[in-house]
This record gives sequence, C-alpha cells and structure tokens, in this order.
Amino acid sequence: MLYMHELENNRKKLVTQEKKINDQLTETEEEIADFQKEKMAKLNQLDMSVVLKVKQIQNLVEDEGKVARWCQMRQEWLEEREKAIAEGAIDIGNMDREQAIQEERQLAQVDEDYRGFFLPKQLKNSVLFTRMQLRQLLNRKQELDEEISNLTKEQRENSLQTDQFIKQKKEKQKEREEKKREYEEKQMLRFGNIVDLDSLEVSGPSQYVLELQNKFHKKEQACIKSIEEADAEFQKTQRELTSCI
Repeated sequence: MLYMHELENNRKKLVTQEKKINDQLTETEEEIADFQKEKMAKLNQLDMSVVLKVKQIQNLVEDEGKVARWCQMRQEWLEEREKAIAEGAIDIGNMDREQAIQEERQLAQVDEDYRGFFLPKQLKNSVLFTRMQLRQLLNRKQELDEEISNLTKEQRENSLQTDQFIKQKKEKQKEREEKKREYEEKQMLRFGNIVDLDSLEVSGPSQYVLELQNKFHKKEQACIKSIEEADAEFQKTQRELTSCI
C-alpha cells in the first residue's frame, strides 16, 4: 500500500513538472514570435534604394522650355540621321533608303520622350493608381462613353417618334373635328337642331310618339277589317255570278 502511494506522488510530481515545462515552452515560443515581429519592423525601417525608370512615373510636370529644347534637339538628331542614311553614311544593308527613313520617323513618333518632365515638388494633390487600376478606369470610361452615346441616340430616336405621334394625333383630332362638324350640319339640315342620339336611345319614345303609334295601330286594325269585309263581299259576288252561269 505504501509503495502505491509513493508511485501516485511521483506521478503527480511528474505531471506538475510537465505542465510547468509546457508553460515555459509556450512562453518561449511567444517571445520568439515577438522577437521576429520586432526584427521585421526594424528591417522595414531601413532605407532602401529602388531603381525606377522615368517612364514608370506618370505623375510628371512639364517644363515647357526644356521640353521644347529637347524636342528641337531630337528633331535635329533625326534630320542628321536621315541625311546620313540618304547619303549612305550609315550602312542599312539591302534595305531601301526611303523605307529606312520612313521607319526611323515612325519609331521617333512611337518612342515616348520624357526629357523635360519632372516630379512635382508636392504630392498632396496627387492620387496613386496601379497600372491595372488605371487601365480599368480607362476601360470603364470608354464603356460609359459608349453607353452615353447609345442612350443619346436612343433618346433622339424616341424624340422623333414622339414628334411623329404628336403630329398623327393632331391630324386625327383635326379629322375628328371635321367629321363632327359635318355630322352637326346634317342634323341641323334634317332636324333643325343638334340631337343627342345617345340620350334618345336611353330615354325612349316621347308621349306624342306613343299617341301617334296608338292611332296608327287603330287605323291599321280598321283597314285590315275593311279589307276582310271587302274580300268577303267580293267572294259572295263571285259565287252569285257563278250560280247564274
């Protein structure tokens, strides 16, 4: 029993030592990580020189006097080179001299010359863009310009259609007024007044019309009765004549 108790005490001591060692190891790793961060921060504070070409800098200010001077020098150099090619002072192989001069001129136009341009003294009015972002902005501007052009064209077409519809509406309204005037003139000639046919259909026949209809009905019945009596008299006379024969 005593032996088991000693083993349990030794196990507890070992667990405590292991926990202490793990804590120390964790603390040491944190110290190493902090040291690495501090070292990187110190390295980032070191001054480093970065080589850039002038054409990589787009935020340039033009010095008109120096630009004009460099353009003149460039033009003089180009004229001297063309003269040398034309006189054969420069070996161009089997290439045609006129073609070589044209190629020299095209290269001079394509090649960008940033001499006479300088960085501004202050950058507070400048905005930094990467080349990709700048291209995206330029492409977006072109897309917006195309959309504006299409919308302007569509607006112009819609305006023309609207003017045409307005013109057709005025013509139809004029035609309607002309038909209405002819209709009213016909009513005045026939009835002596403008009659609202819709109100006549809704209101039905007047009392005077009903009396006339009643008189006509009675007259019609009397005529039918007279015709029947005359027909009976005719048939009677016809039978008498037939019996006499």
